[in-house]
Amino acid sequence: MSSSCVAASIRTLVLCMRELYVLKDVDGREITEAEGRKICAERYKVSAEVRAARKRAGAAQQMKRAGRGSKESTKAAPASGPPASDAIAPSRVA
Repeated sequence: MSSSCVAASIRTLVLCMRELYVLKDVDGREITEAEGRKICAERYKVSAEVRAARKRAGAAQQMKRAGRGSKESTKAAPASGPPASDAIAPSRVA
């Protein structure tokens, strides 16, 4: 491949990469970055009240899980003695 072909390929690749990220609104119309930011701020911004309520609810759930986990924990040290005789099945030699 000649150097002019490589340069043309690189140029084509760069132009294609620029077109990978096309911003569109919910109707499919192409928009600018500023328009996209405005749409997100208007439609998808979470109010301070909702954010605070969810934060309190999330903290309560974390406390609930933490309390439950400490009560139900079975992470005890293994017994120091030999295992019970009925716990191990005898091996058979064939």
